[in-house]
This record gives sequence, structure tokens and C-alpha cells, in this order.
Amino acid sequence: ATQQPEKASIELDALRELLKDSSLYVPFTPFSPAIDAARVAEQMLLGIIHYERNMSKGAIRHFSKADSIEAAMIYNEPRDWLISPKQFLGYAYIQDNNGTGANKTFSADLLINKDNVWSMLGLYKALRLQSKNTAADLLLKKIKKIFPGQNVD
Repeated sequence: ATQQPEKASIELDALRELLKDSSLYVPFTPFSPAIDAARVAEQMLLGIIHYERNMSKGAIRHFSKADSIEAAMIYNEPRDWLISPKQFLGYAYIQDNNGTGANKTFSADLLINKDNVWSMLGLYKALRLQSKNTAADLLLKKIKKIFPGQNVD
């Protein structure tokens, strides 16, 4: 996410070459094989490229796929994939002016990652986008209480 989608596309090609490594497909019984996390990475990178090119529909498609793959992975401690695709997906919905999709996505992430500031801020923006100002104001108070000095803009 450095506003250099051309360079990211080069990295995507390199990643796709690495995805051909057969050792990634060996399962870590009882956990998911490494290829699952690698596929999440591929879809996240595709989503970021689309997002930075203001192609929100493509970003939503790829972040949704990353989220589905990550959700299907067998839970491990620590988790095999630590970055929530839902947060990226939620912001792609905001870029697409889809407050309902963003609201649903950030709310789902907050069920998994309670009081995560990025998801709370995303939900705040989604509520504003839907003109749900009372709910947004209540959430903003909570954000400021938990994260004093947090910039919401």
C-alpha cells in the first residue's frame, strides 16, 4: 500500500511464481497447508492494487476472496494469517460508497477482533456514510474513550 501499483504488480508476478512450489501444499496436520496463507496474500495484493487504482469493485472481489480463504483456514495459535482481510474489504466498500457493506464487514471483524481501532474507525465511517449519525456519535465517544487522541478523519 505505497501508491505504486505498477511495482506491486511486479511483486504479484514474483509471488505467483513462488506459489508453484509444491512444498506449500503439504498439510501441517491438523492445520492448514501454507498454500492457504499464500493464497490470502495473493488476493490481498490483488485487492490493494485494485484499491490504489480506485477500482473498488475489483478490490471488493479480491478482498472478499482473501477473507473467505482466511476464514476457512484451520485456526492455529498464533493465527497463520494475522492481518484481517475484513478491514481492507470494509475500506474498499467505503471507497465504493457502500456503507451497508462496510457496516456489515467491520461489525463482523469486531466480533473477532473486539475493540480493534481500525475496524471501529471503519465502522464509524460506514455509519456516517449511511447517515446513521446517532450510532456514529456513540461509537465515536467509545473510540475516544478507548483511544484518547485518536484522529478520526
